[in-house]
Amino acid sequence: MFDDLWDMIQSLAAFRSRVVRLSGPEHHSQQDLTVVYVGNGKNLAFVSRSIFGDQAVETEIGKCNIWGAAAQADIHASNADMIVVDVPWPYDITMPCDERVIEIPAWVRQETQLMDTWTGVIKGLRKSVRDSQLRKIRKFDLTQTTTQDPIEVDRFYDTMYEPHLRRRFGVDATFASRQLVQKCVSAGTLLKILRDGEVIGACVLLDLGETLQLLFVGFSAKDLREIDGASAGIYYYSLEYAFQNGYKNVDFCGSRPFLNDGVLAVKRRWGAGVFHDWSLEHLLIQLNELSPGVESFLSNHPVITCQGDRLIGKVLISDRVLTADVANKLSHRFVSAGIDGLNIYSLRGIQSDAYDVVKSGSVPVQLIDLCDSGDPLRSYCG
Repeated sequence: MFDDLWDMIQSLAAFRSRVVRLSGPEHHSQQDLTVVYVGNGKNLAFVSRSIFGDQAVETEIGKCNIWGAAAQADIHASNADMIVVDVPWPYDITMPCDERVIEIPAWVRQETQLMDTWTGVIKGLRKSVRDSQLRKIRKFDLTQTTTQDPIEVDRFYDTMYEPHLRRRFGVDATFASRQLVQKCVSAGTLLKILRDGEVIGACVLLDLGETLQLLFVGFSAKDLREIDGASAGIYYYSLEYAFQNGYKNVDFCGSRPFLNDGVLAVKRRWGAGVFHDWSLEHLLIQLNELSPGVESFLSNHPVITCQGDRLIGKVLISDRVLTADVANKLSHRFVSAGIDGLNIYSLRGIQSDAYDVVKSGSVPVQLIDLCDSGDPLRSYCG
């Protein structure tokens, strides 16, 4: 046992990180941006895609010991707008300019606790789900069935799961093995969504005692509207299956830590709160300069940050004065169970009546005016 422990310690001590320069136009503003990434590459594609879309030019700078990540941040602070350190477990890195650093989880988990009655479950959904998503299920006349048949699971893997991930992520797609998917179905079930008797989507539901976990999703539908309908069917019938079979919770698994991320937003509308226990990795983002590209990235990516054991949402308004109406809409849109606070920052000032609309609520919402800040990035990160 001690030999195995020593081997693990030596392996961790020898961990080598890639140092990669990403450069190109920021995805939303098309302003030039330079980012230096330090890490094992596990979240490199996510970082690059979030900042640059598909326009980044990657240049390998070299390699360093993981303990040298902070030194790399110091070295490149003057020639990069941002430094991103992809920190794997069990490391804890302190950045040289930590007052301008935000820490975000690589993934967050989303879960909902079921009410005692089906009426209560439905009332726990966002109004947009009750008004539009349930209507889609009726419009497409969707039904469901479940199976553990290995042949059906193979068909799901080949015609729905793998093709769906390839369409969505392209060359960055990663897949669970066929054996793992089969094993999870044998410990749970495969939920199939049907339209006119034809399967258009499916999801693996895993039994975890009092919790039902939604794992692998796939679609055979090609039309975006039909995929959207099938997705609504998966969420609705998963909740129904969980309620009818006595589960207490439904685990929607991982989402990326952006408050406006489509997947995270959809799960939140279906009643899911946010929890920081899905992945062991986290990202340290050092903001060196409030360049137009950095300003655009931050304003287009309201983010969930880690502050100790608390999750704090950060939203930046950069193009207009923050009005009461906008503050109210942002609060309703981004406040979520599991998020301990929401900070809304403005680079263009805040109307006085905006403070009044966010005073009450279960999650504290703070409005922060950066106009008079001598160091807006430090105030944003703080």
